[in-house]
Amino acid sequence: MIELENTAHSYVSQSSAGLVFIGSLILIVGASIAPIFRIYNYKLSRAPYFVYLSAILLISTVMKVVWLLSVQAALAGFLWVLVLVDVLVLLVTGYALAVIAMARSRDAYGHAGMAFLAFIPIANFWLLFRSSKENTLVSYCHVSLLFVGARGVFLGIIILIGAVAFKMFLEYKINEKMIAAAEDYPQTEEPVFGTTLEMMLQHQGLEATIRQIAFEVPSRRISDVMVLRRAEGDGNTLRYIYDLSIDIDMLPAEFHESVAQQNCAFQDLLPIINAGATLEHAIHHVDGPLIDRIVVTKQTCEFWNLD
Repeated sequence: MIELENTAHSYVSQSSAGLVFIGSLILIVGASIAPIFRIYNYKLSRAPYFVYLSAILLISTVMKVVWLLSVQAALAGFLWVLVLVDVLVLLVTGYALAVIAMARSRDAYGHAGMAFLAFIPIANFWLLFRSSKENTLVSYCHVSLLFVGARGVFLGIIILIGAVAFKMFLEYKINEKMIAAAEDYPQTEEPVFGTTLEMMLQHQGLEATIRQIAFEVPSRRISDVMVLRRAEGDGNTLRYIYDLSIDIDMLPAEFHESVAQQNCAFQDLLPIINAGATLEHAIHHVDGPLIDRIVVTKQTCEFWNLD
């Protein structure tokens, strides 16, 4: 169980690009199963294909609702169950997409060989919009009349809008729960906020997570001579902006090393650091000009060997 849980934490702490890559691989694995059985010889014209495609996207999005339990699962040691559900959903989604893509390919090209276009961005539109080879108004697959022609296009658009809207709502609710968890467990010995960051990284990516963190950072006095003015998210960079009321040379000689070591030792920030974030401390004189900059990256933490 411990190994499964560690694997689950590694999965959710991937960068957004890493999650897309892993998800794409799982989809392809699921899709590769469909041709093996060779029990489907259906054909789908454009409108029914669009309806089925939108429905598959909606169903796979709805299944993501399990991630609303992500914080509780992580604290209870069952995060791996949610990851397993996520993987199974991706496999089934890949399989279902391949089935309808082969049916569309048979209708458009006379064979299933062009089904792979469904899994290639931009190229998938070529499969979607190509007219039927035999110029039939309906597909050989028995579908409702609601799925055919303009009615099918309208229905597909409605379902697709529903999928997008639900995805946005779900991401908002998951993010809301994660931030609430971080506020509810500020003194725990477990890196709960780090766990919520892992969830945020999975569901909204590194850049959006950094922007959220920056938004939550309050202005505060660090010492008698330094004030944290604000934080800002700039791509993969989480930038802390300070005002310094003394000359930079008056700071301790080990100031840079101390800041880097503290960042690398702070367990709650490690998920975004390991995902490729750059922590930047921009120190300004009180009258405005930038006088110093401290940059902390994953390589910095590996150097200090504190992660």
